Amino acid sequence: MKRYCECGCGGEIVKNKWTNKYAKFIRAHNNIMWKGFKLEDRHGEEKAQKIKNKQSKSYEERFGFKIAKEMRKKQSRTLEEKFGKQKAINMKKNMSKAKKGNLPWNKGKKVGSLLKNYGEKKAQEIIKKRTKPFDINVLKQTLENVFKYENNVTKGKFYKNKFVLKIGTDNTIRDKLKHKGFVLEEIANQCNLQFSRGNVTHFGNIGKNEIEILDYYAKINNVEIDKDFHVGKLKPDGAIHKQKLFIEVDEPHHPYQQIQDKIREERIKKLTGYNFIRLDENEWLHKILNVKTLGDF
Repeated sequence: MKRYCECGCGGEIVKNKWTNKYAKFIRAHNNIMWKGFKLEDRHGEEKAQKIKNKQSKSYEERFGFKIAKEMRKKQSRTLEEKFGKQKAINMKKNMSKAKKGNLPWNKGKKVGSLLKNYGEKKAQEIIKKRTKPFDINVLKQTLENVFKYENNVTKGKFYKNKFVLKIGTDNTIRDKLKHKGFVLEEIANQCNLQFSRGNVTHFGNIGKNEIEILDYYAKINNVEIDKDFHVGKLKPDGAIHKQKLFIEVDEPHHPYQQIQDKIREERIKKLTGYNFIRLDENEWLHKILNVKTLGDF
């Protein structure tokens, strides 16, 4: 029988070969599921208070003076005491190489680990890939190519383009631009290009298209849809409280973030007990257009 991650991502759980047991989550997915939520949301008021009380205690209060003293002594050990003389010498040698700048990726522990696992030659190759310099001219050329072959280029559409993904992901490019003091829109203006804002005008957290689709859905199904309902920091597009349903309008970028949407959906379900229905934006806009042509909406 297959087991799946309880966060709702759809990932399959593999049995631990040492304990021969299944975990509840794929590694770190339990943290993803509850990111942005308080301890009270996750554990309830009573258990959350116990956790907070436990975390606020010192070692002495939690374990007693004798064990606390041993723990502090263990934490303050030198490399020689932890790993032995010879291994400590090698570790210090690797870390000193990074500090002196002999290796371009200047982070001692990570460089030392690469040297240990791959050797100096392979480590240099890996580091070279990770520290590839950011060339603003390459980005300008990529901008021109994307605008040449695409229509109505939004920033979101730009970052998902296959030519742009060769430079790096959207987060990588944004971080490097920020570090260099550049702004993507300004670079586009230098190339006489301008990003489109798309055909969606946003009102708060919901777009014009979503409002039109939700209004049409409410009319044909004779229901009331609450467009301002929040679940903690999360906000579904609409809520039908009588039916305990949330409605999500899936925009064209939905296929690229199905795992994130599934995790978000499961979190909201656990907190509210509501179910979800999802409406495809293009499909419903097409329906509305046909109805408008007939003059019924």
